[in-house]
Amino acid sequence: MPKEDTIYNTKLVEAIEKHPGLYDYNLKEYSNRDKTKAAWEIVSKELESTGRCETDFMKLVSLEFKCTLYRLYIPVQGRDAPSTRLQHTCGKPPVQSVTLARGWTEKLGISRFESWSALRMRFKEVGGDKKNFCRDFHLSVEVPDSTVLFFDCLWSKAEYEKKSFGFEYEQRSSLGSYSHRSYVFVVPSGDHISPTETELKNWELFMYVDISEIPKLTLRWPLAPSLFKEEPFNITAYNVSIYRRGPPPDDEEEEEEELLNTAIVSAWDAVGGELSYTFLTDVSETYWFTLRMIHEACGLQDCNDGLSLFVVPLPLSPQPTSTSLPLGPWPSLPYSLHPPSTALSTRSSVFVGMYQLSPVLSAGGNNRRTLIAIVCCSVLIPVFLCAFHVWRKRIPPDPQSQAKSLPVVFINYVPSHDAHVAFMVELTKYLRSHCAVDALMDRLDIPHFKSNDPHNWCIGEFERVDFVMVVSSPSTNQFVGIYKGVDQISLKLLKEKFGNSKSGLRYFSVQLPYCSEQDIPYEARSRCVKRFHLMQDLDNMLRYIHNRGGGPLCSCMGPNIPGGRAELEANGRSLLQALDAAKAKIAKIPRSDDGADISSYLIPDPDSPNMSQPKSSATTEGGTDSQEPLMSMEERQEPWRYDPPLRIDTSEFWNHPAARRDSSKKTPRGTIPIHHIAK
Repeated sequence: MPKEDTIYNTKLVEAIEKHPGLYDYNLKEYSNRDKTKAAWEIVSKELESTGRCETDFMKLVSLEFKCTLYRLYIPVQGRDAPSTRLQHTCGKPPVQSVTLARGWTEKLGISRFESWSALRMRFKEVGGDKKNFCRDFHLSVEVPDSTVLFFDCLWSKAEYEKKSFGFEYEQRSSLGSYSHRSYVFVVPSGDHISPTETELKNWELFMYVDISEIPKLTLRWPLAPSLFKEEPFNITAYNVSIYRRGPPPDDEEEEEEELLNTAIVSAWDAVGGELSYTFLTDVSETYWFTLRMIHEACGLQDCNDGLSLFVVPLPLSPQPTSTSLPLGPWPSLPYSLHPPSTALSTRSSVFVGMYQLSPVLSAGGNNRRTLIAIVCCSVLIPVFLCAFHVWRKRIPPDPQSQAKSLPVVFINYVPSHDAHVAFMVELTKYLRSHCAVDALMDRLDIPHFKSNDPHNWCIGEFERVDFVMVVSSPSTNQFVGIYKGVDQISLKLLKEKFGNSKSGLRYFSVQLPYCSEQDIPYEARSRCVKRFHLMQDLDNMLRYIHNRGGGPLCSCMGPNIPGGRAELEANGRSLLQALDAAKAKIAKIPRSDDGADISSYLIPDPDSPNMSQPKSSATTEGGTDSQEPLMSMEERQEPWRYDPPLRIDTSEFWNHPAARRDSSKKTPRGTIPIHHIAK
């Protein structure tokens, strides 16, 4: 027999609760013999009761502890308790095996012992702490099938009244199959459930909702007593209504309530003194039940209604099959509960909230609030990200950090006219001073180079350049400056760099207003090469440079780069003046597409008798005469055409000058007769 000493039992329970491995099925050390033995030794030493603490705890059946212990293992007859390992299979036990009843004390009636041999149950308060009040029962073989076991929770205290609880149990049959059921209910008020003191109009109908088979909800309630204050009031039927709360219409702020169905349940349909009503939900909304007794006195005295609860079911996960598991852990509950509402006037505050998350049920749902939230998130999140990106790019960069990472741009052009050269000088200065671009130009940088050698300068600068800007140049017979052939050297290096897959060098072309497309070097005239028109595309060119060859989807998302068209009036006056001067001077030069006779500007045939006497000579603005003939754009791109009598070995491009050969002799392999090219 267990000890009935209250002080001893209290100390025993407190000592055992310090070692969850002795009673918590969810822990791995629950079945570990070494840890269990060591824990029992610690408990025995603490209670100074060697060897009997485990026996006393297993036989503890005092009602005084049944609703205060946390996850206790309490068998009905410990000596005959079978193994705690069950064979889990999917299934639901008979509803009549476990029923909830109400009275001055809440009771749980357990019957149909022929259908199970082990049962474990737990209560959990909604919105309370995380403790679970658990009990574990094992039947003795001597228990008659007609026996009814009542588990009394002794919830007569006012602190439990009107509180929502979830109740679930799992049981094992004599064949080893596993099954599970879940309910939700509210502890009734003691003033409204006394058959001797409660008026009929104040009688509170006790109900609980079976949520074991969600999306199917089953409302269950016991029959009302036949006597109220020792007077016969035979309740013959009950009115059950099911409501749904959906999203509010566009012109209303509150949610609208919809009556889905109303049914009359006869008291003659009771099974085991209990009635039920089942409803299959179909959409993701909120549902609740109302229950009213039908009696002639209720029409005059306004009998009290019972209002059901709000349940939030979660997606059901299938239970494992053909797996030997201990009696636990608990299956995942297919719902979540909320405390009862306090704004229900005279109705019973018994709530279960329902919000279906099952994939099957949600497929046909039309929850407009969820849809609106998804659409708003899908639209607002990209908008906020774009706004943040634009705001971040509008912040001016740090000058010190910007100076370390300036893009380096090599400017390739032909100094064919003094006005064109003057504009290129102003463009380079503007890129350096106002556009955060490290622009390289022969006329400005070679004088500061240590050897003043254009060839070495080009090779050295090409090691660090990021872009090559190939600028269109007008076709004239002039050559301005002393650094001749720099454009050809840079194009040669560009071809070598561009052929290297590891090189990150990029190049683009720029067409000036006073030049045509034919004035762009042939290498950069392809459609695959990015082309910008100045000054129209100045902003796009700067974005292209600062984005390392890329660019934003739209201009508003690009970085706020200084030096764009908006700043030309304030910072680029000299650049605009040089552009206007170049337009005015270069426009006077005749072009082939104008129908003018430009034969005097072309290179003469080397076999012509007038080869030694040029037809015309051009005079520069400085007053110096140039004896060089006027060349076309294609001829200027090949430096060997500057000297018609020469034949240049193209395989040795940089070994100038090549040996002069007689045009009548056989042309060696790898050489080109210049007069044939000129023709």
